Amino acid sequence: MAEMIIQKQFGLPKQHLARLSVH
Repeated sequence: MAEMIIQKQFGLPKQHLARLSVH
């Protein structure tokens, strides 16, 4: 999923990823 790609590209933890998803 895009989330996994974003996490790898951003290299941020899941918590930060959740915050990015909110935006």
